[in-house]
Amino acid sequence: MRSTPTATRLKLVPPAIAKNDIVAMARRSRESAKAFSATVARFGTEMPECMDRFHDAMKAFRTVAAQLNGTSPIRVEPTPLEAVRMPRAA
Repeated sequence: MRSTPTATRLKLVPPAIAKNDIVAMARRSRESAKAFSATVARFGTEMPECMDRFHDAMKAFRTVAAQLNGTSPIRVEPTPLEAVRMPRAA
């Protein structure tokens, strides 16, 4: 979220996030993207016949991540053991 006078006044932008923190987060994101790109390139070089399965696996990974984050319309029902341990949300 970008800092605007209104956002700052309403305390929507945490004051602790400094420009240096944002730059550091951007650098980490860029490094992560480079590492992921290198992984995909290596996978494509070493196992080109499996690239379609790699993309399917990444779709599945993103779907599970969305379900865990609660951003997916698909809901996973808990197992009976999990249902006993976790109270059901209303």
